[in-house]
Amino acid sequence: MNLHSSLVLDIKNSKLIIIDEATMMTKHALRCIDRLLKDIMKNSHPFGGKVILLGGDFRQTLPVVPKGSKVDIIESCIKSSYLWSHFKIIHLIDNMRISSDQVDYNAWLLKIGDGLSRSNSDLPTNSVEIPPYLLENDSLIKCVYGNSIEIADIDSLSTKIILTTKNKIALTLNNDIINIISGPIKHYYSADSIESDNKDDIMNFPIEILHSQTPSGMPPHKLTLKVGTIVMLLRNLSPKKGLCNGTRLIIRHLHINFIDAEVLTGTNKGYRVFLPRIDLAPSDSQLPFTLKRRQFPIIPAFVISINKSQGQTFDHVGLFLPEPVFAHGQLYVALTRCKSQNNMKIMILPSELQGKILKNDKTFTQNIVYNEILNS
Repeated sequence: MNLHSSLVLDIKNSKLIIIDEATMMTKHALRCIDRLLKDIMKNSHPFGGKVILLGGDFRQTLPVVPKGSKVDIIESCIKSSYLWSHFKIIHLIDNMRISSDQVDYNAWLLKIGDGLSRSNSDLPTNSVEIPPYLLENDSLIKCVYGNSIEIADIDSLSTKIILTTKNKIALTLNNDIINIISGPIKHYYSADSIESDNKDDIMNFPIEILHSQTPSGMPPHKLTLKVGTIVMLLRNLSPKKGLCNGTRLIIRHLHINFIDAEVLTGTNKGYRVFLPRIDLAPSDSQLPFTLKRRQFPIIPAFVISINKSQGQTFDHVGLFLPEPVFAHGQLYVALTRCKSQNNMKIMILPSELQGKILKNDKTFTQNIVYNEILNS
């Protein structure tokens, strides 16, 4: 970073630095912030003497460690950082998302966040019962979005979401919803290549293999869109204008070389933007090569992953669980995205670990909680 830039000057003049959703940040990121502030302030005190406020709830999801074990995830958490001892813990006790008249529901959510133990020894470990009034057994898409999607009613659309466990599942459901929207469909195909100095790598992986890959944080090779599709940005294009990773937009016009979209939420709601194709590469990929993809930096966002939803609030939420959650805090995050229990619906596909596993009317799913994080 240029130590004479306007951003550095803003940091020097700041009295307080706030980092929201800090539970998803790794200890290495916290260490980098500490070193950067020390360099900027020329001060050897922690964080260069600046006051740092970390916001977050350790009941929610933790840093993503690809193929990492429970130990790896806990070790990467900011609570494992040598800097954690410098922070003073302040507890917030009122749930500002759930209305105060839903006391029982709020108490149940807290138990989910803290980890519910099995009430029956015949249940698999980590099992939790889902109340019948939250279950949806017909069509989750119709339950959340209705029989048709009205493009003109964007205020209503922006307050609805379906959550699921994995990006691959979300992409399939998004395509199903796009087919419900009236109007012509348009496909945008990416230009893929391998970044490598080794010619053998380029020869060993044909273009069909590259097209079939969709690493986390990347748009698919075949991007299917219609006018009225809700999409999410995958890169920071212009933070000052609110065009950040995670910003939701609605498609207004589809052109050959650019997309006309409108910001759905936030202080820049209603802002129109032209989105170009850009060169993208996965920030963290398990592929044996570096994939370079030229594509629009968006994905459909009628359905998003649970991890991507953290920090957001919606009026209507559907949770699709074709398989149980697989990481700490995911079930708690999904259930706490909605303002009211009356507008929260869950569809659970039966398996050995979820559904009516006791062969009665009760429905169960998995609730993964690392008590080591909550108790440390």
